Amino acid sequence: MQRPKAFLKKQFPVLHTAFADLPFLGWYRVMHARVLDLSYCIGFNSRSHTESDMTARTPSIFVDISSIAERDMATGIQRVARGYLRGLGAIPGLETRVLPVCSPGNASGFVIADGTDCLITFRRGDLLLLADLAPQALLKNRSYLRRLINEGVKVYVVLYDLLPLNYPEYFSVSYDIQFRAWLHAALELSGVIAISQTVAAQLGSYILSKGMKYDRLDVIVNYCGIELGDSPIKNSCSTDQHPWFSHHHQILMVGTVEPRKGYQEALEAIEILWKKDKTVALTIVGKEGWKVRALAKRLDALEQRGHPIRWLQNASDNLLTSLYRQSGFLLANSKDEGFGLPLIEAEHAGLPVLASDIPIFREVLGPKGNFFDGSSPEKLANAIDHFCCKQKTKPNATQHRFPDWQGSAISLLEKIKWNPANDTFRSARDISEI
Repeated sequence: MQRPKAFLKKQFPVLHTAFADLPFLGWYRVMHARVLDLSYCIGFNSRSHTESDMTARTPSIFVDISSIAERDMATGIQRVARGYLRGLGAIPGLETRVLPVCSPGNASGFVIADGTDCLITFRRGDLLLLADLAPQALLKNRSYLRRLINEGVKVYVVLYDLLPLNYPEYFSVSYDIQFRAWLHAALELSGVIAISQTVAAQLGSYILSKGMKYDRLDVIVNYCGIELGDSPIKNSCSTDQHPWFSHHHQILMVGTVEPRKGYQEALEAIEILWKKDKTVALTIVGKEGWKVRALAKRLDALEQRGHPIRWLQNASDNLLTSLYRQSGFLLANSKDEGFGLPLIEAEHAGLPVLASDIPIFREVLGPKGNFFDGSSPEKLANAIDHFCCKQKTKPNATQHRFPDWQGSAISLLEKIKWNPANDTFRSARDISEI
């Protein structure tokens, strides 16, 4: 393992400069805190930031990663939260601290996510970005956050989707209730950051259907960033290690294995092609989600029997980058999404994408995207077969219209008009207005 300062200097030179004067113990805590099991490193020494220091400081940016700090599942949402934290910390010339925070236990408030209990005293002009989806953290801090807003702190929440409202059959009743409560609490904040135009439109429709006053809600759209490694990483899970790699069409699917992502139908389509002696192989990157136990057993059984299929539940970012660059194409069979981060990552790596024909994928891929009718496994099998024949050569990696995480972070600050030199912000709305 690299020494902490050497690691940060190599990977994040801007942050290294900002925190170069920390003593070694501070770096040690940072490197070994749970939050730094992530793909970024933020330097912070809790001993140098007492409560009096925090009240006297200049305005800072705090990024909530409560769910990640509790349990890093490496989901798409958590990857976006990490991306915002990394991007904000890398903005050139931003003379303010960018710190990861989480909400501790059952208590109100937030602490620095470095494994200590340094409770933050927010001040006028601060920005608190609730980048992680942590319903319990928001709900228990509901009145606390409203008070912060009235005191001049700007509090924004990232809205990833409205799937529990639109597809309740894919979620538990308890989660559906919790999500609705979370959404109504989110609407009391300074504003909502939708990750796509599709999500923003769905939010607008929901607010209007409930008779809420939409005109005062600050809703902005800010696209996710894209950031892949510079080169493929070879390891024991690399595609060229498998005997069926060289003579099979390599299909990649990325995302948590859950019902709405269409893994069940995709597997059935692949099995149809196998029966027709088609040489297709499927790689799935994503952890097991909910309501898929039977599918999980089936995937494991097929892999154990030697079928050209594998399921990687703990793939690193480097391995995922390698798979994007070595596979034949990405298959996205979701019923709905808030954005579709794997699609832009695949395109950035030069990997063709075959996607279900849903509004968000058309927004992300544009008019030149490759879409299919996934209403049945048979139709999906035909679409896969046709696409395999079509992909004789892979396109080169190209620049896409989506920014990297630094660009996304800059766009975010511009859209919410956050300026640490101007500490006059809108007060929290009375709940009766919503």
